Amino acid sequence: MKIVILEEGQNLNDIAIQETGSHESVFEIALENNFDLGHDPPVGTPIKIPRIQKPEIVNYYKERNIKVVSE
Repeated sequence: MKIVILEEGQNLNDIAIQETGSHESVFEIALENNFDLGHDPPVGTPIKIPRIQKPEIVNYYKERNIKVVSE
């Protein structure tokens, strides 16, 4: 299981898109990490990523060194 650190300006939806390729996985990430979807964890929080749903989207971000940020 992969672990990422929540960065400034990011929320769980950003992490879901960046790390799994799907915003729908935000629910799975929240459950895996015991997060309340009504409140994003603080910057610097380690987040367990359960699985990649759409590797082609994840690879797009990684190949271009893009961080998803919803600021």
